[in-house]
Amino acid sequence: MKLYSCILFAALQVVAIVPMPSNLETSPPQQQSSAEAASLATECDSGKAQSCTQLGLLYSGGKGVAKDLKRAVDFYQRACDAGDAAGCGLLGFAYATGAGAPLDAKRAVGFFQRACDAGDAAGCGLLGWQYATGEGVSKDEKRADELFSRACEAGNALACEGLGRLYAVGSGVPKDESRAAQLFDRACDGGLASACVELGKFYSQGQGVPRDPKHAAALFQQACDAGNASGCTSLGTMYSAGLGVPRAEERAAELYQKACDAGDAAGCAGLGYQYASGAGVPKDEKRAAELFSRACDSGDAGGCSGLALSYATGAGVPSDDKRAAALYQRAC
Repeated sequence: MKLYSCILFAALQVVAIVPMPSNLETSPPQQQSSAEAASLATECDSGKAQSCTQLGLLYSGGKGVAKDLKRAVDFYQRACDAGDAAGCGLLGFAYATGAGAPLDAKRAVGFFQRACDAGDAAGCGLLGWQYATGEGVSKDEKRADELFSRACEAGNALACEGLGRLYAVGSGVPKDESRAAQLFDRACDGGLASACVELGKFYSQGQGVPRDPKHAAALFQQACDAGNASGCTSLGTMYSAGLGVPRAEERAAELYQKACDAGDAAGCAGLGYQYASGAGVPKDEKRAAELFSRACDSGDAGGCSGLALSYATGAGVPSDDKRAAALYQRAC
């Protein structure tokens, strides 16, 4: 669920997963005015469902109105009830992530299904994620494949990434890393930073594409610049190892710090190793142990391994072989 939520929140710059009405596509979000919000409210009250959806988006992003996720959900509900497929999809997203509505995966599935049945590609893609992860429905990767394929062909970037993940590991489809790379490339071009990270990993390791560390680093940079913490961590690793970019430990530490501050556990672990060895930052074993602990508590195996080594050697924490052994086991 954690990966699913992270991908959805990264994608929701709502534009990335829900096609925007043309009058919003031509106006940068920051230029949405309170006057436009008032106009949309009037249209919504008069029964224009699409205006209710647009108004919900304004409240979700705080554009021209004070940000209010619960009020956004109210407008999505009105839009969905009036037959607007995008409104149903956004309402499902709210229930899937708890953004302005109670966390309720089953209700999310119902709204995604309504959106998909009405021909909304984003709704089909989001429904695919529910089936891929087993959230609110029985896990069914073949059904996820069908939904992702349908939505991806219709131009939904999030669905293309989901389909790429299925092909990358062979879940519900034959494993095909070349096909996965193509799908990640399509999703990355569609504006999904998380897909750029996955594509970067493929180029870094030579999976499904020729190995190209320089291109991998560029993709990680693109994702990091777009606010994707995992992209910053991956770019930090490239700088630390000098892969595709000149080796620069200080730059690596900066990137790990940025990722860690944004909640990426692997970034915290990477920064911990920098402090443990004094690479790019002053050596500080206590700080390293704190970072390893933070990463390990968030489920990062590298953080658990680093913390285990700290306890095994008494670096920054009291020596404790029993605690070290438990942490090594946890890392496995």
